[in-house]
Amino acid sequence: MSRRLAFVLGFTCLLVASCRSGSSSTGLGPLVPRIINGSADRTDTAVVALTTQGSEFCSGTLVSSRTVFTAGHCVRESGLSAGDVRVFFGTTVGGPGTSVPVVAWEAHPDFYLAPDGAPMNDVAYVTLGQDAPVAPVAWQSARLPDLVGRTVRMVGYGVTNAQYQDGEGSRRWVDQVITGQDADFIYYGDGKAGTCQGDSGGPTFQYADGVPTLIAVTSYGDQTCVREGANTRIDAFADFLSRHVTGDATAPATPPVTPPAATADATEHESNNSRGSASNVISQPGSLSGMIGTESDVDWFKAAVPAGRTLSAKLDVPADRNYDLRIYDSGGSLLAAGDNDVGVDESLTWKNGASGSRVTYIKVFGASGSFSAAETYVLTVGW
Repeated sequence: MSRRLAFVLGFTCLLVASCRSGSSSTGLGPLVPRIINGSADRTDTAVVALTTQGSEFCSGTLVSSRTVFTAGHCVRESGLSAGDVRVFFGTTVGGPGTSVPVVAWEAHPDFYLAPDGAPMNDVAYVTLGQDAPVAPVAWQSARLPDLVGRTVRMVGYGVTNAQYQDGEGSRRWVDQVITGQDADFIYYGDGKAGTCQGDSGGPTFQYADGVPTLIAVTSYGDQTCVREGANTRIDAFADFLSRHVTGDATAPATPPVTPPAATADATEHESNNSRGSASNVISQPGSLSGMIGTESDVDWFKAAVPAGRTLSAKLDVPADRNYDLRIYDSGGSLLAAGDNDVGVDESLTWKNGASGSRVTYIKVFGASGSFSAAETYVLTVGW
């Protein structure tokens, strides 16, 4: 899928999901006050802030003991030389952490701004002057599969208020569902959360068994920072990037990312006609197929949602069926409901605001229509 976004320039650099200028004057007009709407991040230690004179202007990801990947526009459009930049390891710039000098950085040689201002071939490497104080993460050098509909995590040190351009400097994460994908970019945007100025170059992570793999870097988006965003795929520029990785990679450097299954066989199995008999346990985000044969048939699925995560459940239904969707807590209280008409897919979300994991139950059932024969639905669950 290919599409272009309406976006704006900001900094000498660019865009909204972008570098940070240090100025609150953007000339953009009224913007949504809460843009990231994410959470403080204390676990993704390989995500770093690129700083100059003690201020953060972009984000990046450590992929070896001496190499950070970031966005090309962070290099080309910043007006800075490598000697002007340091890489900060820590949760908040200016707080406890380690600041490491940069000895080299370079954007992809074919980096350019398209006529609409979009940064193309928007990747870069940063070489550290000493070994990093934390372990690196794996990055996607093999071809990326189709991840549309999958939940990914984005991390960065950018602003938390688009209107006033402030709140930058602390590492935060936000989960997003990929809405489109082409040869160079993945796209996202739910109208509620997203990356913004200062998050440029930060990672998009795909998780498998709880282990993150870097699949893209934040590139650009619309002026609200929540409606639409585009991140540059790392695998599309693996040849360039791999030539400039120095130091030790304590994580494997070339793991292929494959969409994880929600269950071992990726299909629902009986018996699961009540919440107490929900034998379909979803242990990780993914998709599975199920069948409803009658209006009285019910399928239940159990999923433990980590603290601070948002559970998403999407039901793809046959054109001649009317299926409904529910999410309940462990005590049977209704958390979310979907009652669309015949042939209309259902989509629900629920955020776990608790400090620990919460057990939820997802119910799929037939509301009305002809159920003379069983038909297959697809349930996609993410968090």
